[in-house]
Amino acid sequence: MTVLELLKDLLHQMEALIESNIKLERRLAGSAGGVSYKTKRGPGRPRGSGKKASSSTGKKRGRKSRFTAEMIAEIKKARASGTTVAELAKTHKASGPTIYALLRK
Repeated sequence: MTVLELLKDLLHQMEALIESNIKLERRLAGSAGGVSYKTKRGPGRPRGSGKKASSSTGKKRGRKSRFTAEMIAEIKKARASGTTVAELAKTHKASGPTIYALLRK
């Protein structure tokens, strides 16, 4: 192969790379609008999936409590026997408002 043939071959390869790069840029530009739209609501989250929608479907929202039913019963029993909320909060490593919320359950 002569140098001229090598240069022509190199030119064809570069043109092919440029063409594939343009195709990829078009694909990315087309999907960029869809990505920004989906990230606003989160992946797979249907519209109207707020508290009202979740209560109608029976799904619980929020984080699972670290207090079991038995622990809540013990806290209620201790509070009924005269233990202060501050003492209960200290022994169970929770805040006062958390103890009050557990006592309401």
